[in-house]
Amino acid sequence: MSPPPPGVVLPPVDLTFVGLAPSASGGPTTVPSVASGFVRIRPMAAGSDAPWNFVCGDPWAGFDAAAANIVCRQAGFSAGGDIVRTWISGAMPPMLLGKLTCTGSEASLNQCAVSGLAGKVDYWQLNAPATASAGVCTTLAGVRCRDAAQSKTVNLRVATAPPPSNQTAGSTVIARLEASIGNGTYGAVCRDKGFDNSSATVSKTVNLRVATAPPPSNQTAGSTVIARLEASIGNGTYGAVCRDKGFDNSSATVVCRSLGFPAGGSVYLEGKVNAGDTLNDAAAAGGPVDAQGSYLGTLATLRCSGSEGGVQGCAAWRSTRTADVVPCRAAAWVACKTGASAPAALTSSH
Repeated sequence: MSPPPPGVVLPPVDLTFVGLAPSASGGPTTVPSVASGFVRIRPMAAGSDAPWNFVCGDPWAGFDAAAANIVCRQAGFSAGGDIVRTWISGAMPPMLLGKLTCTGSEASLNQCAVSGLAGKVDYWQLNAPATASAGVCTTLAGVRCRDAAQSKTVNLRVATAPPPSNQTAGSTVIARLEASIGNGTYGAVCRDKGFDNSSATVSKTVNLRVATAPPPSNQTAGSTVIARLEASIGNGTYGAVCRDKGFDNSSATVVCRSLGFPAGGSVYLEGKVNAGDTLNDAAAAGGPVDAQGSYLGTLATLRCSGSEGGVQGCAAWRSTRTADVVPCRAAAWVACKTGASAPAALTSSH
């Protein structure tokens, strides 16, 4: 059989998670798992009788934080997940052997590129036998997906007791925090190590929506929806999302996922689109850059790695009061990939 060409994407694959446990025969047996475990894939075209493939977890094989998030989202966990690598002694099970290259914006693992890697494998292959992986791969890739509760909206409120919660002291309001996950019952917010002044600033919900003007915002162009972004902090008044330096394709991908487009998206410019473009670059490319001060921003300096479950997890300056809004030198626009269809309501709370 001829080796596959280098740098191509995987074929569409089914995906499942399993654990490994000792069997009566002394060898390991697989145990089905739902939200965590070793990753197994098989080509959809091969049918249900095709063998499952584990995935090499060695760092050289490219199963990184981006891949873990993609796998979990493909399995239905919109908030992504974390890598778990496990060293395996003895012969490896059949596996995908090759180097994965994922950006983090893919909707499924089969959209990642896969190739050989000099010094490891000459070409990638599915169902690689133990003889091929021996001395090349020593760990299996696994994930721990963030559960449904972690991907739901977090609603905060100020507790009415005990004093001085909900009381004004000079120019500040004292608050004991309570939280509801996914519109469930409210309970206390714990002050663990790591809850600091930064946590207090970002705790309010960020609601995103697509502006209805100016054109082409909220219009479909081919397989994308063009959107100028607006944000409300803590259910306050909506204002612009500013396109500062640092608002790149990773940020745009998280924004698009927050709006209901799991395939993500990119910064929208009428000319070229490049992560890291400056505002001057945007203007030169003929993009929808607004005159200085034409929009007042409630969300600025938004910076995301691309792996966050929503904009709530991204670093940003948030305006919680009308007096704190800032003039945007340019408004943030994105082009979200629609996939099969666009969602009916282009709003989100994350």
